[in-house]
Amino acid sequence: MPRTHLSIASHRLNVFPSSRPVRQKIRRFHSDRQKIIQKEVDKLLVVGFIREVEYLDWWENVVVVPQKEGKWRVCIDYTNLNNACPKDSFPLPRIDQIVDSTIGHGMLSFLDAFSGYHQIPMAPTNEEKTAFITPHGLYCYKVMPFKFKNAGATYQRLMTKIFKPLIGHTVKLNPSKCAFGVSAGKFLGFMVTQRGIEVSPDQVKDVMETSVPKSKKELQRLTSKLVALGRFIFWFTDKLRPFFLVLKEVGETEWMENCQSAFKEIKHYLIQPPTLSSPQPGERLYMYLALFDWAVNTVLFRFLSHKEHRPVYYISRAMIDAETRYSKMEQTTLALRNTTQKLLPYFQAHPIVVLTNQPL
Repeated sequence: MPRTHLSIASHRLNVFPSSRPVRQKIRRFHSDRQKIIQKEVDKLLVVGFIREVEYLDWWENVVVVPQKEGKWRVCIDYTNLNNACPKDSFPLPRIDQIVDSTIGHGMLSFLDAFSGYHQIPMAPTNEEKTAFITPHGLYCYKVMPFKFKNAGATYQRLMTKIFKPLIGHTVKLNPSKCAFGVSAGKFLGFMVTQRGIEVSPDQVKDVMETSVPKSKKELQRLTSKLVALGRFIFWFTDKLRPFFLVLKEVGETEWMENCQSAFKEIKHYLIQPPTLSSPQPGERLYMYLALFDWAVNTVLFRFLSHKEHRPVYYISRAMIDAETRYSKMEQTTLALRNTTQKLLPYFQAHPIVVLTNQPL
């Protein structure tokens, strides 16, 4: 598959000079897993993403990760190589700002790059540092693999270059994931429409179909799914407090009755979650701060009339032990500070009226 020219973009590994090369001991796999790994290797060889290598200083192991519907994903454990590289601080766009910018448009288009990371070549001198070992041989990447510490920064740097002149850099799109001239669509984990931002039905379905957690690890997975929906849930931290309390306990703990009640309440809430709105440029916004015994909650909303308020963003934050002993005025200030840090772009672009349930 054609890839971006080296003069436009490549991924370089700026390994610390003091870092010593690591050769991971090969992991053993059942014969079924070995077939899965070899199938993936053969596919990558055919399309020219990897090549065979020998006499290496660095190599990492493959990891076979289960996915939905009985499928498997083959990944590389680049932990050691990532630890040996400094962070690339190229600025990444904020997802919430990108999603907000889609609201109010009658027609939308969505583009998805085909194997996006694999369209960026590795710097030739760094290719062999990407080596990985399998039960059948040693290989290295000729293109930028997934799971690299700075892959996101490299990809965003390329996108910034491409979308200035827009054309001429041979990035290939995945037609099955692109849509042109539609009124709504999935975008960065959200449903965006002319009405506003909605929860992705896939995320809601995933939560609804989740069974009662039987271990702390399963509870962590469930909590992570719900945290991803936090922008849509008012009093989010309060609703999930039973989960957080269980996760804080040492060792394995049981699924308590209050956890079941909280899970049931969240599921009921997600049957009809709110649609979030995006304000007009310069529009006056309102922010309501609510304090509770152990959490501060905020809703940013548009005031269209006395009968119509449209939420823009929900924020909820648990207070640490010392903060629970603050005075109400100090907790109100804490909530305001937390919100302004989280929603700074809104404060920069809009006059905001602050309301609270506390006497001032």
